[in-house]
Amino acid sequence: AAGMGMATASKKKSKKKDNKTKKAPFDAAASLLKMEKKYEKLCSDSAKLIAQKEEDMDDSDVLSRDYIIAARSSRSKSISDWVPVAQIAVARPFGEWNNEYNDDKAWTAPVVSFYCREISQAAVYGANQFRSVARQDLEYSMECMESFEKHVYENFNEKKENENTISKAQARKILELPNDTNDAKEIKSSYRKKSFGVHPDRFVGVERTAQEEKASNDALAQIQLAYETLSSGNGESWYASLGGKERTEFIGPIEFMTISEAKAILESKFRNLDCAIVGLDPE
Repeated sequence: AAGMGMATASKKKSKKKDNKTKKAPFDAAASLLKMEKKYEKLCSDSAKLIAQKEEDMDDSDVLSRDYIIAARSSRSKSISDWVPVAQIAVARPFGEWNNEYNDDKAWTAPVVSFYCREISQAAVYGANQFRSVARQDLEYSMECMESFEKHVYENFNEKKENENTISKAQARKILELPNDTNDAKEIKSSYRKKSFGVHPDRFVGVERTAQEEKASNDALAQIQLAYETLSSGNGESWYASLGGKERTEFIGPIEFMTISEAKAILESKFRNLDCAIVGLDPE
């Protein structure tokens, strides 16, 4: 009883107030939203400067250049190839665009690493598939807008107009393959089986209507396209293969570093570099 009494009478330790204010978690969506006006200003200022001075630039004149950032998952097979997700305006003094750090590869890794949270958010806005991908499983690539428009945008639109391109998911459906199939032997086996069923040699001596002939020829063309789509690049990225050897400004996958490491490099080597990121319209 005495023990209980002593326990009851003992003074309760008062909780010390923690004077340290908890740091609010980083809001990538808010940061991305703020960048929209900054992006527009960087591009607008650069355009005005070019219009005023044309090619007579001073080394201190700040010019911006647009780049496209694409993302993919290192684990998810549904997003195993690059998907354009963001656009970044990089502004630097004219003289620095032509110095020893002119090579885009020198600043690409620290820039992408420092803004990885905003880029990840842009990816989620642009494609729902990225919602289920952890940020640490994302990989990024980058290339200047001129290269993207020439080798990706124009190439893709031309193929789309000719109806000569399909997604890998569509290709697997045509060949009646499971959604996650990437095995070359399985793909080839299914292709041979499907193409044999509609190949013109099977119908030699068989009377068929014009509609039947067209239907089998169209089916064979789709089967061949599906096989080419799944076999292109021998497992390499279809996106990265566009443009061939001429596409020299594509950089990816970009090697990551911590945000603090990226910040230190940008502050020490690229103090005059400024940039802003915006998401891409899914359409």
